[in-house]
Amino acid sequence: MAPAALVLAGLVPLIWPGDIPFINDEPQLIAGAVDANLGGRLATMGLLGTYGFVYGPAPVWVYQALMAASHDLVIVAVLHALLMSVVTAAALWWLSRSLGLWVWFAPLPLLSPYYWFYARVLWDNTFLLPLGALALAGYAAHLQSESPLGLRVSLAAMAAIPLVHLMGASLVLPLAAHMLIVERRALWARKYSIAAIAAAALWLGWPYWTYLAGPRPATPGDGPALGGFVFPLLGGRLLGAQGLDYFFGPGPVGGRLFGGLAALSGIAYALVWGGLAVALVLIARARWSRQWTARAHIAAIAVASLVCESVIHGISARFQHPHYQNGVWISLVVLAWFAVDFLATRRGPVRIVRIGGWAAPVAAGLLAATLVGAVGLLAFGLHRSRGTRDIYGPTIANQQQVARALARYAQTSDVQVHVNMWERFPHTIAILRRLNVSHRADLPQRVLEVRYVTDDPASGAIEMVER
Repeated sequence: MAPAALVLAGLVPLIWPGDIPFINDEPQLIAGAVDANLGGRLATMGLLGTYGFVYGPAPVWVYQALMAASHDLVIVAVLHALLMSVVTAAALWWLSRSLGLWVWFAPLPLLSPYYWFYARVLWDNTFLLPLGALALAGYAAHLQSESPLGLRVSLAAMAAIPLVHLMGASLVLPLAAHMLIVERRALWARKYSIAAIAAAALWLGWPYWTYLAGPRPATPGDGPALGGFVFPLLGGRLLGAQGLDYFFGPGPVGGRLFGGLAALSGIAYALVWGGLAVALVLIARARWSRQWTARAHIAAIAVASLVCESVIHGISARFQHPHYQNGVWISLVVLAWFAVDFLATRRGPVRIVRIGGWAAPVAAGLLAATLVGAVGLLAFGLHRSRGTRDIYGPTIANQQQVARALARYAQTSDVQVHVNMWERFPHTIAILRRLNVSHRADLPQRVLEVRYVTDDPASGAIEMVER
């Protein structure tokens, strides 16, 4: 039953895939993939970040492959969601088997509204979730059973993470340090595999590696900030349903019902904090007894990744966005899992509060119910409104529908745009028109208007009309 539950959780992002956003960053990535495919080459760079860093080209490579299969962006969204869910679910199952963790927790991370959003949106940073999960799961398998496959998978994922986004450094650095300190012999025994993985990563990403090694203009920072140092302790947000107005605005996440579900999902914070305590006890016992289990090693890596993230965000004072925690998403999942597993296996302390052996199912069930409810409300609301007028924007299916309507007219037609997000990011409509161009020579030339369908400010639906 547990594998079936994991599969069902992984399918949740496939509900109404045409309702995802498509604005600013996503069109840039798709345009980069289209241009690289037309040039018959792999992309060399990814998106330019907020603070002046260009991020890695690996996400563009994925979109190159998906765009080679179809230029229908809804189909691309389906393939993207399937890729994300299959890899992440497989990694969570592998992690559960390797560490002997309570298996019924495995589907829960996939039910989070944050994961639901990240698994669907055609963005770059989101690939840190499956890659981080693979890196930790593969290494856990190696630590538990000396699996050569696990070590190779972990190393390959670690090599790919910097080619996705530099925020993955918080996981890669402690993983690499642990391997070098604890598993030197295993690394040397598989030196040829490691050399092949390194050579492939260097060859594929050589232009990007040379960019990282070269000089870049300094970007001013605000100096150390206490909020940045404690930022990792708030990572339970990614496993709950709070703070989602960041993506959707206040409308889709408003109302008492959603507010109540979001408040109840705050149990995710408690699980992460409880799991952190469990991890610290595991590490202390291993150091005292000098008997390190695979679970204790993974606990050390998870805690170290949060420490690394704390240092990075504390010194840089850049910690404003939830996706800054995607690099350590799998560490947060593991810590919450440790807490639930403790409740499932250590019944002595639980009897004090008269819950008996039901503590883990009750905690996991309550969190699952709130997450399913929150995702359901979001999915239904966005489908009904066809997106929003700000932040999220019209849905990708609606935008594509309008682009196809524009394709029935000559390219020289006067197109007047009165849609907030298209006015702010005109490159969005540009790539949509490139993907939906007509080659007919007899197309009429008209004055066209792209506008909202209704005056309802809660509706993001747009249309194209002749004037």
